[in-house]
Parts: sequence; structure tokens; C-alpha cells
Amino acid sequence: MIFKKIMLKNELRLDFHKILLGLFFNIIGTCLVYFALVTGLGKILPRIDYLEVDKFISSAIIGFTSGLMALGLASSYVTHYFQDSRGDHGRLPGMPISQIYSSFLIRLWLILILHLLVTTLTVLILSGFFPGLGRLLLFWILAILPLGIFIQLGMLIGLAEDRRNQFYWIFLILVPLFLMSGMIIPTHFHTGFISKLLMALPSTVLIEGGRSILTRQPFEFLNILYLIVLNILLFIGGIFFFKRKLQN
Repeated sequence: MIFKKIMLKNELRLDFHKILLGLFFNIIGTCLVYFALVTGLGKILPRIDYLEVDKFISSAIIGFTSGLMALGLASSYVTHYFQDSRGDHGRLPGMPISQIYSSFLIRLWLILILHLLVTTLTVLILSGFFPGLGRLLLFWILAILPLGIFIQLGMLIGLAEDRRNQFYWIFLILVPLFLMSGMIIPTHFHTGFISKLLMALPSTVLIEGGRSILTRQPFEFLNILYLIVLNILLFIGGIFFFKRKLQN
């Protein structure tokens, strides 16, 4: 039991030098995304729903940056774990797969929550838009749940041995879907099956739900239950695929 706790503690240890470097690039990346969307697209976008562009786009920038970092960091971490031969289940004798998987998830979740806070503050400073402390806290509570989903998706993508598959999933499938999740045009502007598909995406719940919270519009609290259920389903599926990978 003591040995297990030591090994688990090692899996949860944080490299603060890498975290600080990541935060540095996070701030730069957030600024670039902000100026690209607000300054560039702001010149051609209509004032959708009577909102100023900086208010309309704030949750989109936060969600996009945080979600992309969650996918990238999680997939990279899991890939390196197995490539360094650390994925041998014998290295953690007797430790349940669920505990190994949970240790990865907790570690990445802590790092990404820190990135979420830094990204949010960067966007608020750049835009000069402050929704109030209560609204901000509610937004962070909402955003933490999609982060868990993106982290677990990234971990599953990281199980792929071929890095090209990771590129295909993240940059050719998930990023375009993110861009369609209400970042520029609200999903209710779409019709038919596409509209229903986009509204069911966790990225849409984060971006449009976050926008409603920050701009003091009605927010559907059932979305939080929906995100919790998605996290649980991904957790169960993640353990299954993680176990298969470790057994191979």
C-alpha cells in the first residue's frame, strides 16, 4: 500500500518549470487569438445579438484556447508516457487501471485549470470587459467540466501509436468543430441536423453557455448535468481503452 501511494504521488508530481513555460506561451497565444478574432474579424462581423464583438467573442477565445491546450497537452503526455516505456503495467504492481488513469486525469486537470484562469484574465485585460466576480466564478465552474472532457479526449487520442493520427483528430476534426461551436456565428443560425449536432458538442456548451453567463443572459443549468454525464461516460471508456493499451 505504501509503495502504491509513492508511485501514485510520482505520477501526480508537477514540473513547475514546464508549467511556467506553458503559461508564458498560453498568454502569447491568447493575445494572438484575441487580436486575430476581435481586431480582424471585428471589422467585418455584424454586432450579433446587439453585443459588442469583444464581449461576444470572449468566451469563444477562452474556450478555444483552453480546449486546444487540453487536447494537445493530454495527448502529448500520454504519448510520451508509453514511448518512454513507462506504460508497463508491471511498473505499478497491483494498482488498478482506474487509479492510473485517474492520476493522469487529476494531474492534467490541475494544470489546465491554471491555464484556464490565466487565459480568462488575459482576455479580460485585453478586452477591458469585466462581467463581475460572481459571473466569473460561475463561468469557471462551467468551464472546468468541458476541460475534463477535452483532457480525456486528448488522452484517448494520445493512445494512438502514429502521431499522424493525433494530428488528424485534433487539427482536422476537433479544431474545425470547435470553430463551428458558436465561436463566430451562434449555432442557432444553422438549421437541420448540423444545428442539432453542433448544439450537442461540449465546446458549444462551453462557448455559448459561457457567453450567456458572462453577458448576464439566461443560462440552462441542465447543461452542467449534461457535461457531468459526458465526463463519466468518457471516464468509463477511457479506462477500457487504457487497459487495452497497457495489456498490449
